[in-house]
Amino acid sequence: MKINNIGEFMSSEILFLLTSTQEPYIKDALDLLFLPSGLEYRFRYRRKWLSEQFQDKQIVKKLKNMNALLIHIESKLLNNGAYKITEFIPIRRGKIIDIKYYGEILWVAFSLEDWIKYTNNEVGLNQHHDYIKSLTPNDSKEYVKQILYFVQDFKIECISDSDNEEEIIANWFNIVKEISKLEAHKSMNSIFTKFISIKNLKNGKKILPIRNIYNISEDNSLISSFNFNSNTEYLIEILQYCANGKIDEPIKFKIVLDEKNIINLKQEDLIQGRYDILKFVIKTSAIEDDTYSYIQFVKDEENSKKYIISEPFIIVKILGNKLRILLSSLSIFIGLLLTGISSQIIEKGVISQGTLVISVIGGIITTIGTYYLRKK
Repeated sequence: MKINNIGEFMSSEILFLLTSTQEPYIKDALDLLFLPSGLEYRFRYRRKWLSEQFQDKQIVKKLKNMNALLIHIESKLLNNGAYKITEFIPIRRGKIIDIKYYGEILWVAFSLEDWIKYTNNEVGLNQHHDYIKSLTPNDSKEYVKQILYFVQDFKIECISDSDNEEEIIANWFNIVKEISKLEAHKSMNSIFTKFISIKNLKNGKKILPIRNIYNISEDNSLISSFNFNSNTEYLIEILQYCANGKIDEPIKFKIVLDEKNIINLKQEDLIQGRYDILKFVIKTSAIEDDTYSYIQFVKDEENSKKYIISEPFIIVKILGNKLRILLSSLSIFIGLLLTGISSQIIEKGVISQGTLVISVIGGIITTIGTYYLRKK
């Protein structure tokens, strides 16, 4: 695998993973367009769509850590029961992190990586369709037969999430415009969203997803998450695009949280037209020990049943602040100690300005320590 300095991705062998416009798989494409690089996603495949080589569980195990290309295909169900493929739209790269059979279902988990680069194309098939089709097995070029297959000597131009933000968003719009042309997305009124960032409201620092060990065992299981500080406010920004631009009445798009660990300060925004930036504000609770929590983005069903949109879960890890707890407890102890000393002096009948000052200082320190210990 290699990425050269002009953004061209090359791989001697890569795994093509397809997801179609048929329900419920159509939402996979919306999720791939929403989630930032570094997070995880999964596809589910029935055995009937897999070639013989992928029926072998031992071969399947060897696919872990392999490079992947995530492709959205437009497929139409014909009267004879076959699915006709009309377009291949590669969305982004991935890397297999786990793959296994659950009965008749092959579960493929992968980390999301660079976006496939697109130029603005107003009409016709997308610029990568012919190339992807040429690399597809002969029995699957026109009809859905295999939706998971190996490709040799693959190369394609990419753009990374770490590149210039304006270029990333412009490229995202180019991908979305290709997908929004598909009849299935038109008929289901797809609303496209892209996670832009989570930022610390105090210092403006952008939070990037990282991989954490959550199960210390022989294989040290990892989970991708955003790491938040305890007792901190964050701004979440999401890009929204509705291809037809016609929203009869505003749709509420909101976040659902684990309210024990995260507080909603601004929990919803409105989808009102063709495009917008949706903003949310949250605050993490003051906790002592590290803990995992979640954020889910959902649309209000009251007036949005005719639209589909990505509604993914994002895992977050809240880093506990033992130092704050320790300092708060120490402050309470010192405050109570000073108050106790002044009380004993007063009981002995020795009342002075210094004694009263000690008592006041002790009360203030205790109050401050209690405030920060209980602060959420």
